[in-house]
Amino acid sequence: MKKAFAISGAASREGCDMIAGMRQGAPHFIVGPDGRKRGVVLEVTHYRRLMRRIEDLEDTLALDRAAQSSKKLVPYETVRKRLTQAGKTLLYRAT
Repeated sequence: MKKAFAISGAASREGCDMIAGMRQGAPHFIVGPDGRKRGVVLEVTHYRRLMRRIEDLEDTLALDRAAQSSKKLVPYETVRKRLTQAGKTLLYRAT
C-alpha cells in the first residue's frame, strides 16, 4: 500500500523523516487536506528514466508532424550538397 501524508506535514521534520524512510521504487503521493493527490515523490533514477522516455516521445511526435506537414522530405545528403554549393558552412557532417 502506498503511503500518503498531508502537504503541511511534508514541510515539518516528521514529513522529511517520512520521505527519507520511503521504500525504494514505489511512487509516494503527497495528499492535500481535502484528501486529493497533489504531488508525487519519485526516486531520481526513476524520474530521469521517465524524462528520457518523454523526450523520446516528443521527438517522435515532432518527426511525425514534420512528415505529415511536408509534401516531400529531402534527404540529408541532398540538403548538404545544396548548402555546400550555396557556400554555406555546415556545423555537422554525417560520417
